[in-house]
Formats: sequence, structure tokens, C-alpha cells
Amino acid sequence: MSDLDDEIRRALVVSLIALLALGGGYAPAAFAQCGQTITVNPTGSPVAGPPPLVIGDSVLYDAAKVLAADGFAVNAMVCRQMSQGIALLEAKAGTLPHLVVVELGTNGPVTRADIEQLLAILGPSRILALVTPHNGVAPEADTVIRDAGGEYPGHVGVLDWDRDSATHPGWFAPDGVHLGGSAGINAFAQLIETTLSYADASSTPAAHSTQSTSTSTTSTTTATTQHPPPSTTTVISPSTTTKQQQQHPSPKPRLGRLTVSP
Repeated sequence: MSDLDDEIRRALVVSLIALLALGGGYAPAAFAQCGQTITVNPTGSPVAGPPPLVIGDSVLYDAAKVLAADGFAVNAMVCRQMSQGIALLEAKAGTLPHLVVVELGTNGPVTRADIEQLLAILGPSRILALVTPHNGVAPEADTVIRDAGGEYPGHVGVLDWDRDSATHPGWFAPDGVHLGGSAGINAFAQLIETTLSYADASSTPAAHSTQSTSTSTTSTTTATTQHPPPSTTTVISPSTTTKQQQQHPSPKPRLGRLTVSP
């Protein structure tokens, strides 16, 4: 096969991917390169002080603008590991908001030590909400996150994306991991948005009713996938972002032992 044929084939593949992404069949992050980062700052904060922060990987990437339009500051990096998320929060330790949402575990394990480190960074007065990954490389990450909701009531919240999305294959791209167009993006964003009632510093565990959500399953060992450092950063203003009409019921998340009303 000639070099010209190779060039033509490459061009056709790239064009097909672009068309599929624009058509809503695939989420763009499914084709992004490791290290590609998007940072979206809200036009205003829903609370006094810094807006609630969401950090995550390529699953969060495609919902970034929708969440920013609702008042979240968002930082998502393709292939991000939990260790990289911890390093990011450490760098922001002096300016962190009352509510921090962490969507990590798709690309590697999540351990109890990781969660303890996150809590140490946030301190006793902040709330940490953890999103369970769906079809991540380390299945035990979901169990670790769910258990943390029971071990640290009032401080660790569990947003169980894995369970809430399990019966909705249409929310995903064909890989079963990334968000599948507007349906998946809206459902995922709605789940995270339910934490907004905890974004104000006046929101304390005592102000909410309690409900235990911890579960326990047998964990397995999965090798961690190594990824290169960030290479590309995109900063987007959400001022022109319009949230698409929600066509799916909002998942019913729980924040540890804190009851959330969607």
C-alpha cells in the first residue's frame, strides 16, 4: 500500500470520528489523548466564596461545560489517575471550596489510603463527594468508595454513578465507559448537581437526616495503567453554554449518610 493510500485512509478515519462525535453518537473525550485537560470556570458561584469544585477524568470531560453553567468549577483530564487528582487538590489546598467532588477511578485503583489523603487535604470542615466509576479498570474502586461513605459519615459522600447508570446503556458511548452524547451527559451532570445543597459552608452534617449507604463486596486486584503527564490544556468560558433539555430522570444519589433530594 502506497504512502498516499495511507494518508487517504488516515484522513477518512479522522473525518469519520469527527462526524460521529458531532452527531452525538460518541462523546468527544472517547477520542481525546491522555493528558488532554479542560478547565471550565463558572460565571458565578451559587454560594458565598469559591464555587464548588469537580475534578475528574475523561468521563467528566464531556460534562464540564454543563456543570460550569450550574456553578461548578471543573477540571477534567483524560486518563487522570487518583494520585494525580490528589496532587491537584494539594496544590489548591489553601483555596479549596466547602464542597469538592472527585470523579476518579476509571483509569486505576482507588484505595482507602487515597480517600484518607483526600480528607486530610480538605480538613474536617469540608465535604468530599466521590463518584463511583462505571466499568473502570479497577472494579474494587467502587467498593472502596461506597465503604468510605459509611466510614466517614458527614464528610464523605457517595454519588453512585456505577449503580444508577447500570440499567441505562444509552447513557454511554460504545466503550461502555464514556458518556454517550446528550443523554449520558445530562444524566451524569444531574447526579453531580444534586450536591449543590452541600456547597454552602453553613451546610453541616447535623443539618441533614442520616442514611447508611455502605456496602461490602469482594475486591479484586487490577494493575494500574500508567499514563503520560498532561500535554494539552483547554480553558472554556461557559457563558455561551446552554444546558440541553433534560429528557431522562435524574439518578438518585446519596451523600454518605447525608440524604440528598434531587
